[in-house]
Amino acid sequence: MAALVWLTNTKCMSDSTLKGASILILEDELLLRKHLAAVLEQQGTDVTAMGTVDEARCH
Repeated sequence: MAALVWLTNTKCMSDSTLKGASILILEDELLLRKHLAAVLEQQGTDVTAMGTVDEARCH
């Protein structure tokens, strides 16, 4: 949950801090996974969000 709090307070980050990064989110809680992906995408990242290790391995 600490990561969620930090990511929602993105005003302290510059506009280009995460821009262009590729991030894999592996989180089984659907709402948390969607929220993290949305916040990261707003920062200009390429996000892939998966719910299970098996799903991530097949991707």
